[in-house]
Amino acid sequence: MLITSIDNDSFPNTLSPPGLTPEHKWYLFNEIRCFVSDEHKEKVAPVPDCSEPRKYVGREGDDDDDDANLGEAGPSKEKTTESVNRKRQQRQRNQQG
Repeated sequence: MLITSIDNDSFPNTLSPPGLTPEHKWYLFNEIRCFVSDEHKEKVAPVPDCSEPRKYVGREGDDDDDDANLGEAGPSKEKTTESVNRKRQQRQRNQQG
């Protein structure tokens, strides 16, 4: 059978992916970002655009008391990056000594 014209209705509907959940965004940021080279951090594990789920706020071993004061809006990018850098430095010190 030879089709001479293509009807737009003959193509399947386009499916759009739903995107990452807030939990997954924060997992990437909190747990994976420290392993990514600086040039790729914002692409692989950027600062999430949503407030941090309760699962990650005040985790055991988290020495940050600021989490209780985050409110609905979530942390600022500067505060979150500062916290991540502080935790990364602490992990490095623990591994060294």
